[in-house]
Amino acid sequence: LINIFSPFNINVNCVHVCFGKKERKDLREMVKLRQKLNKEFKNTKVQCSIIESDGVIHGFEEFLSRQKIDIIALTTHKRNVFTKYLHPSFTKKFMFKSQLPLLVFHA
Repeated sequence: LINIFSPFNINVNCVHVCFGKKERKDLREMVKLRQKLNKEFKNTKVQCSIIESDGVIHGFEEFLSRQKIDIIALTTHKRNVFTKYLHPSFTKKFMFKSQLPLLVFHA
């Protein structure tokens, strides 16, 4: 994502929505991600955020309403039959709700 849009002097927001309170593990992982991105992409402004919410879509929508976001990039991965029914894809749900352009990368 950063390599594609780096000529446009972008700001990148990495967002993780957690259910309930932020866990220490979430904070540690986000710090590691921020350090890695800042080291690899020194010329790109990267902000990492953890949002507490009762639902991923709700938390993500709240974040988008507070920030000036021009485009959203999400990753998706292959799911088995049981996972598809038990945990529907956030990316598919959000695709129909978003008013912003959406890029989907397959992990």
